[in-house]
Amino acid sequence: MAGLSGIVKKISDLVTGTPADDDCFIFGKTDLKKITLAKLKDALGIYGGTYTGSINSLRSPGTYWCDFSQVTGAIYDSGYGWIEVIKAHSDSDSCLQKIYHVSSTGIDVIAYRTYVNNQWYPTRVLNTTGIS
Repeated sequence: MAGLSGIVKKISDLVTGTPADDDCFIFGKTDLKKITLAKLKDALGIYGGTYTGSINSLRSPGTYWCDFSQVTGAIYDSGYGWIEVIKAHSDSDSCLQKIYHVSSTGIDVIAYRTYVNNQWYPTRVLNTTGIS
């Protein structure tokens, strides 16, 4: 539960009159805890949506749909696809970005790069045309 530290509350810590959350989960065997759906999704990196802006600013875990003409700094300046951001754990600023470019035949290029020690490392590109 290291990734959930600081965001879960023990039921015993809740005082009478604590508002109930419609979107929370209770878990545990003898030491019951609760976590809201939003915090659980953040801790697990299950969110995203669409993304516009600088690719260098995108370090929040999740999967994002992109119009690459609206994403600055990406290796593509047109077309559509996804940017997936993965973190090793929630306490780290390091991450891996995977960028999927979609064409009429599917995902034609996958690029990836890492952010470690406060810097982005060079993007590597895998062309998937010809791979079956």
